[in-house]
This record gives sequence, C-alpha cells and structure tokens, in this order.
Amino acid sequence: MKTRRTGFDNEGLKKGAGDGERQSLRHMEASDGGAREEAEAAEFRELLGDHLSRWDERMEPPVPRLAALEQLVSQRKGELSRKLWRDLLLLWTLGIFIIGSVLLILQWNIAAFAGLQAAALIGAIVYLFVLARKERSVKREWTT
Repeated sequence: MKTRRTGFDNEGLKKGAGDGERQSLRHMEASDGGAREEAEAAEFRELLGDHLSRWDERMEPPVPRLAALEQLVSQRKGELSRKLWRDLLLLWTLGIFIIGSVLLILQWNIAAFAGLQAAALIGAIVYLFVLARKERSVKREWTT
C-alpha cells in the first residue's frame, strides 16, 4: 500500500498544534482515509469483480416449487399428528395403570393407601419448594 508523504511531521503537529490545526489535521486524515478506501475498493473490483459476480450467479440456490413446499408441509403435519396420537395413547395407558394401582392399594390396605398419599403429598411439596428456590436464584442472577 502506498502512503502519501507530506512535508511535515503529523505527530509533531498533533502534539504542538492548536485547536484549529488539530481540526484541519483530522479533516485531512479523514479525507485521505476515504480516498484510500475508495482506491482499495476499486482495486478489489478490478481484480476480483468479474470472478465474484460469476461465482454469485452460480451459487444462487434454486427457488423450490409450490407443490414441493406443500408436500413438505403436509408430510411434516402427518408426522407430527402420528407423534401426538402416540404420546396421547401413552399418557392414557400410564394414567389407567396409575389409577388402577392406587385403587388396588386402597382395596388391599387402607394404611398403605394413606402412606402412599402422604408420600405423594410430601414429594409434591418438596418439589415445589425446590423449584421455587431455583426460580428465585435465577431471578437473582439476572438482576445482579
């Protein structure tokens, strides 16, 4: 890169210059930087401009057809629907199993049923307490 030489020392001018001289120096440096950037851009376009434009034309992705997009959407909806039905069936199966187990325990031994209910209640309280504590710590981290 070629640099333009002037008849004076820029550093010396910056140190001992007054406000007016500093402003003119800044203006000169800004205009020189803009001209330098324009020259570099022109040189870049001269060297690589044609090659880059041809490369851009070759690399442009094809636009998909509407039918292909509609098929993709319908396929995705079908997959999602099947997954949701499978999850719903699993939820119902698990719910029936849990309710049946609780009813069997109730018929078998009322004390075991009461113990199971007390354990479930204590577990839920502990879980909510721990969850609320984590939320407070996360809020505290974000606010500090």
